[in-house]
Amino acid sequence: MSSNRRMATCPSCKQSGEFVYLGDQRWPPEHARVLNIASIVQLWSCPFCQTTVSEPDQLPSRPAKPDVSSLNRYR
Repeated sequence: MSSNRRMATCPSCKQSGEFVYLGDQRWPPEHARVLNIASIVQLWSCPFCQTTVSEPDQLPSRPAKPDVSSLNRYR
């Protein structure tokens, strides 16, 4: 995975996938201070719903759910 792609879970559609780096959003330092955010915020795009999310908004990637259907035969 290159540095312009990142595994994460989308806060909008809740799907885990490889997000694409879109670029940086730059805020004037005085505005960033008032808003309590970084003056440079990375923006990423969800591969499923194309929602643009900022670095702090991304959720960690969720592992795929294991197939437990074979366990039901032991009940």
